Amino acid sequence: ESEASMSYRQLRNFSEYMKTLGYHRIVSLENFRTPNFELVADALYWLCERYDPSAEISDDISTERARVDFLKAIAQTMASKARIKLNIKALYRADGFAVRE
Repeated sequence: ESEASMSYRQLRNFSEYMKTLGYHRIVSLENFRTPNFELVADALYWLCERYDPSAEISDDISTERARVDFLKAIAQTMASKARIKLNIKALYRADGFAVRE
């Protein structure tokens, strides 16, 4: 209960930010009620490409290993290009707390 209510504002803000930035999918609050790795990965890939169009990141998330490699590549790109440190474990959870990252 506190987990969902604690991140409600962050989920709402994330949804609005993505809409403002021109993200191609509608992000609703319901998208993160249960883990949604595909949406988290799509949003991360889109944000990373938007920040650095020359970044070469595979969008393969078909296996657990591929998902970990994808998140590592995103985190490494954001750390080196934007000096933003991402918590890969939180992102892998792909729930409301992934939005914080």
